[in-house]
Amino acid sequence: MSFFLDSVIQGDFQMLPQYFDKETFDIAYQIEATCHSPDRKVAFSGVNQCLKKGGYFVGYEWVVLPDRGYDASNAEHVRVKEGIEAGNG
Repeated sequence: MSFFLDSVIQGDFQMLPQYFDKETFDIAYQIEATCHSPDRKVAFSGVNQCLKKGGYFVGYEWVVLPDRGYDASNAEHVRVKEGIEAGNG
């Protein structure tokens, strides 16, 4: 598939190999997206297939980790988490 820098392609990030040939991109990124993946192994495998050998992938996510302090029974923790979810939605 050929496209230009000003192209926009809308699709399902679980199906990247169906949209792009292997080793199409030098660089790929995601911002607060893969946390919504029903199968992260499929999503990241697709990214890997679409990147050229030696290519770069950068991702940014926010996460809540109970073992790092998030407490689902703490009303303030839940309020902050839900505020972020609503704001990002």
